[in-house]
Amino acid sequence: MSHVFISYKKEDTYQLRALVSVLKEAGIPFWADIEIEAGTGWRDEIDAALEQSFALVVIVTSASMLSQYVTFEWSWALGAGVPVIPLLFQPATAVQIHQRLQNIQYIT
Repeated sequence: MSHVFISYKKEDTYQLRALVSVLKEAGIPFWADIEIEAGTGWRDEIDAALEQSFALVVIVTSASMLSQYVTFEWSWALGAGVPVIPLLFQPATAVQIHQRLQNIQYIT
């Protein structure tokens, strides 16, 4: 099943919950690592979810821009031709947005 992949840093769980609420209300299928069951190989689950995504939303915060895993996820999507949508929860002036994401129109 195709879905929106949500890339975020664990410290940004509040922002994740807000986004999940909006996506559920709109009937848009999504996937985030909260879907991974205990005892499952999380790297394989993330890779499979990335491959099945039709878009990736990256929750942009100071913490997420420093995360190697978040960077891997959105950069993989860019390389695979999956649309990447940055979602800013902080003013753009307060976050050092990765250079590769600076050219992409974001949502605030």
